[in-house]
Amino acid sequence: MTEKLGDALIDFALRWAPFGGPNDDDLLVEFGMTSRTYYNRLARALRVRPPAEVGEDIHRALLALCYRPYTTSYESEPSHMT
Repeated sequence: MTEKLGDALIDFALRWAPFGGPNDDDLLVEFGMTSRTYYNRLARALRVRPPAEVGEDIHRALLALCYRPYTTSYESEPSHMT
């Protein structure tokens, strides 16, 4: 992952953090990835960026978003396959 992409993932997370993070549609439109992929890459970007760059509390809160249990909208829909 490039540093530029890592910065974009972190900046996006910072904008959406007050709202509990972005939804699946926002991630698909902005980055073309599922929420699982986004949060995995965001966690990787945060691990290589020093916490002091975004603030230790914010850094910790963003990592907590990455590791929270979540389901994507497509996981919560009933399956029509038998």
